[in-house]
Amino acid sequence: MANDIVITIVGNLAGDPDLRYTNSNVPYCNFTVASTPSVFNSNTNSWDNGTTVWMRCVAWREIAENIQKSLTKGTRVIVQGRMTENEWQTKEGETRRDKQLTVIDAGPSLFRAVTNVEKTTSNSPAQAAPVQSAPAAPAAPAADGVVTAASSPAAPAESATDPFASPAPAQAAVSEESPF
Repeated sequence: MANDIVITIVGNLAGDPDLRYTNSNVPYCNFTVASTPSVFNSNTNSWDNGTTVWMRCVAWREIAENIQKSLTKGTRVIVQGRMTENEWQTKEGETRRDKQLTVIDAGPSLFRAVTNVEKTTSNSPAQAAPVQSAPAAPAAPAADGVVTAASSPAAPAESATDPFASPAPAQAAVSEESPF
């Protein structure tokens, strides 16, 4: 829709995602993201926490199931969605409003974590282990102090069942001559 407000929020899950189903068996998932900015305090020459923004989020259908299987309380996440406002009447007749994010996409932040991605087929959530986030292990410097791929933690081995895994094409012989 042209008038939708699409935003992206980065923060931590305040609790485990809550997966439920409608009466017509459509999955949806509720969760809250807490985002606290760091603000530089020039008086103390240090960083202070700003005001925390608590964003209620709802995801529907396949992404709801994937979020519930993949993310847990405390996980740093990136969530994109459409801002919506709900309005209702209390028993006392007062009008109340709140805002929530209807999720378009979500996933773990890789700022200070690593993850293993498992692809799912359309309308069929993965049956194997969920995507897991773990703290990133710092790369160990080599003896000369330089961090290289060889001194970094090893990447997980590719699964033999990965349909997208294929051997790299054979390299053509490299000529020492300049191409120009």
